[in-house]
Amino acid sequence: LQKILDFIWILFAGMAVIMFIVAGFLFLTANGEAGKLTAARSAVTWGIVGVMVGILAFSLPFVIRTTLGL
Repeated sequence: LQKILDFIWILFAGMAVIMFIVAGFLFLTANGEAGKLTAARSAVTWGIVGVMVGILAFSLPFVIRTTLGL
């Protein structure tokens, strides 16, 4: 089970990096257009939210095991 979780963590980290690269590309290609800048900011915001949720999801079992003393 731990090997599967390690693989999923690597996959998650890779997807997060890709998301931020895409958001950066959106910023670079926006050319000052308000709609495109809003979409780029939204991509960054949702990328950050996704990373936070992912970190919480992967750390929650550790916190539960530590709290219960398992």
